[in-house]
Amino acid sequence: MDSRDRACPVSIPTFLGAYINSPNAQNINCLALAEFMDKDKFEIYTLARKNGNIDITHLSDSCNTIKYNKNFRFTKVWKYIFALYKCDILYLPKQEKLKVIVLLNKLFFRKKLFITIEGIFDDYALNVINQKDKNGLKKSLNTINLVDNRYSISEFCKNYNANKVALSTKDKILRFGVDTSRFSKKTLTKNPLENIVFIGRDMLRKGINEYLELAKLFPSLTFHIVGKCRKVNFVQIKNEYNNVKIHGGLTPDELNKLLQTIDLHILPSKSEGFPKVILETSAVGIPSLVYSHYGANEYIKHNMNGFVVDDFTGLKNSLSGIQADEQLLFDCAKNCVKIADKFDWKDVVKDWEQEIIKLNSNNKHYV
Repeated sequence: MDSRDRACPVSIPTFLGAYINSPNAQNINCLALAEFMDKDKFEIYTLARKNGNIDITHLSDSCNTIKYNKNFRFTKVWKYIFALYKCDILYLPKQEKLKVIVLLNKLFFRKKLFITIEGIFDDYALNVINQKDKNGLKKSLNTINLVDNRYSISEFCKNYNANKVALSTKDKILRFGVDTSRFSKKTLTKNPLENIVFIGRDMLRKGINEYLELAKLFPSLTFHIVGKCRKVNFVQIKNEYNNVKIHGGLTPDELNKLLQTIDLHILPSKSEGFPKVILETSAVGIPSLVYSHYGANEYIKHNMNGFVVDDFTGLKNSLSGIQADEQLLFDCAKNCVKIADKFDWKDVVKDWEQEIIKLNSNNKHYV
């Protein structure tokens, strides 16, 4: 037993502030943490929506789920007050009611709070923020800075935000992972490129228009779209494109089934933090074609385990090359599985556990 284990109490009451039975990136991350964190060291509390569509019954004996009904929105703050009362460490990825939580914590509870910074404040993000409020960036940073324990999810994200908007985060990187056991690896064979997938919710930011432009340029390929977005006219897309299939929102099991038929994942987004969908598709054996703007070349090596390009011309040329070279696609499909293995939650969770234990070791003052 090392000194860290000796210093750790029997269990640290820890709140994972997301709705683990709803399909959303932050929710799924907290679901994974709830599943993989050592229950001998951590007593887990988390949130669940009344009508969530992810089965979490397997956690009924190992986690405390705080139920929330959106029909009674006024009760949300009480859920967080309960978490402040019960837990010593609170992870608040959604930053819901953050100002209120910080104030209550300062006045009454003095627990440890921490957040993750999951995106980059690039020009696209800044434009969205400033459209809502001319002082939007200042207000956003002021809110984030209320919590001293801020962690970036990648080195690129940490360095970019520090240089762009002077947002500082801890030296420690808290990476997100993927539960590789939830995805079935494809039986890989050398076949021509046929089926491509785009997965996401905020589709305009993620580059759905460029994806559809590719569908026009490559009519012999089938382009699948997974996700929901109120700003996208799916009826018009269905009428305009014969080679585009729209699937809507899928549960993890439904997505896994679809991915067994997919050859390539394309994410034409220029504004990301760490897109976990790359890990999910890699776990199946599907390489990704992405832009370089958010540091994807930290884990994707072009033409080795995936494809990283700088602009739409590169996107188009790379797709053309993949279509013409079955061996290239096959080799990248074999190699991309190692990306998911590197980010498997069973290993990544150890960094989270160590950092939570560290935060708890001096839990005398609120942060």
